[in-house]
Amino acid sequence: MRVFNISIVFSLIIFQLAGFTQEISSFDPEDYKTGAASEHYNYVELKFHSGSHPNSSKYIQELLAAGYKALEFRVGTQSTGRQIWQRAHNYPQYGVGFFLGNLGNTTVDSTLGTPSGLFGYIGIPWIRTKKFHFNTDLSAGLSYDFEPYDAETNPYNDVIGSWMNVYFNLNFVGYYEISDRMDLSLGWSLTHFSNGRWRTPNKGVNLMGFNLGVAYHFNPITRFKQYSNPNASSLIRPEFNTDPLPPLKKYTEIYLMGSIGTSTIQGPTGNEAGNRYFNSSWSADYTHKFWRRGKYMTGFDFFYDGSLAEGYDKPASDVTFLERSSYGWHIGHGFFIERITFITQLGFYIYKESEERGSWYMRAGGDIDLNENWSAHICLKTMNGGIADWVEWGIARKIRIRDK
Repeated sequence: MRVFNISIVFSLIIFQLAGFTQEISSFDPEDYKTGAASEHYNYVELKFHSGSHPNSSKYIQELLAAGYKALEFRVGTQSTGRQIWQRAHNYPQYGVGFFLGNLGNTTVDSTLGTPSGLFGYIGIPWIRTKKFHFNTDLSAGLSYDFEPYDAETNPYNDVIGSWMNVYFNLNFVGYYEISDRMDLSLGWSLTHFSNGRWRTPNKGVNLMGFNLGVAYHFNPITRFKQYSNPNASSLIRPEFNTDPLPPLKKYTEIYLMGSIGTSTIQGPTGNEAGNRYFNSSWSADYTHKFWRRGKYMTGFDFFYDGSLAEGYDKPASDVTFLERSSYGWHIGHGFFIERITFITQLGFYIYKESEERGSWYMRAGGDIDLNENWSAHICLKTMNGGIADWVEWGIARKIRIRDK
């Protein structure tokens, strides 16, 4: 079963990076032309992380006081600006990575585990000079090797209920070029592991700290070029394409989304997973693209939460459809990176029968364009802020109503 789940990890990472494969070396004849515009620039990077646990735990808070350590290995590509989205984002880096974490001493290891994981990432430079650039790096993937809660064998783990969890990392990091091939980096990051209430408990594991890294740059087609043309030369780092961006095309759309998901509720002792329930979200948004990197949105939500059946003082079979439903209104933003739109929304309930989910919610995740009119939707819906409610798996229809 674990082999099957790990294969899912690889599939999701490949799917996540599908929009960025244009920079991967294809060894077509065009790739062998001398000149910076046809080159491909890659690197490997090793990072060391260390910091603290801003976690809320009834039983193991003191054990987490020693902090965490982790190693991270990346294989990445430096974009050259050949495509419009790369120039619009100041020539980002992207790739895949692997991490290995140690959450504390041996007692913490036996309670929470020693998580490893695979992820895809993209780094957006906000400041770039000749020798230095400062990035916001966003990484997302799946992690494994946690020790989940078990009432008999692991009763003190009150923060995570599954051995496999989503991995999310936000890193603010500066890179300094010390040679043509080598970079040093220093950053500060936030890391979050959770399962979207697939299993309980699901307070999540949170890490916060500094990281140090070293990167080695190389050009993967240098030797192939020299083999076909001994006089050819290849650069290790790119000379960026600085062609002017085309005029910005603004537009307004109606965005219709439908999704499904499942969740569990906590069992009798408050930790173990109880019954699993079906959930669904439906949204209608008015969206407007106002700059190259993003759009704003506002709209209405309908939520069906099957797990609310256990939130009333009566048998679950007597809880009506309306009592399991809620309606909300949200505002939000979409951040464009090629065919992927990262979505963040803040919402408030307009009507609901139950008070179990609080008064407000958030949505964070992304859409992947399938074509001009349809996209795949993967987001985490939360309750009362950052507490995971369920993962939305859906599809969205975009209807253009006005172009400028």
